[in-house]
Amino acid sequence: MSANDRFLSGASAILLVMFVGLASCAISESPGVSGVSGGEAHPSVPGPQVVNWDNPANGVSVESIAAIQDSLAFDVLTPKGLGDPVGIFTADKGVPKDGRFVEFVYDTQFGRVVVLEHPPDLPPDQWIKANESMVIEQPKGTVQADTIRAGEQAFVFSQQDGSRAGVYWLEGGVTEFWLGGPDLDIEQALSLANSL
Repeated sequence: MSANDRFLSGASAILLVMFVGLASCAISESPGVSGVSGGEAHPSVPGPQVVNWDNPANGVSVESIAAIQDSLAFDVLTPKGLGDPVGIFTADKGVPKDGRFVEFVYDTQFGRVVVLEHPPDLPPDQWIKANESMVIEQPKGTVQADTIRAGEQAFVFSQQDGSRAGVYWLEGGVTEFWLGGPDLDIEQALSLANSL
């Protein structure tokens, strides 16, 4: 298994498919998705995926972060500047602590926005290399490198026409963030990521 395959075997793979609808070889060859939907393999379906934007990662609803913080392998950073979430979700209790995630769902001026946090699937140096290879391996214009916030290396993803965009990054080397939405364009996704 290559570093890229290992990277795509976690929550990252299903979110890339959900947000962008990319059906790449790396995703279709992935042995399964840990931490999301019970570790079942995600089918490789050409074209845009149908996404439940009320709960894209198919998590379990929670009342508050305080109620679940001890069950997570990372400290949750509650997004700022997006208002109150309309939903907060996490993986069910059967998922190991290091495979769990937190998903915030918001209704914003740009429409529905999802922010997901989870431990990275790879150590920081390998995470950067794996994502840099995604920029090269994916169809032109669907994944690009950028810098956000206080110099964090970020990767912006979108459909080839620039629609349905999002951004993901490794915050402080310890938590992977995903931010995306069905109506976001690249500029809006970067603006929101920079404002958190």
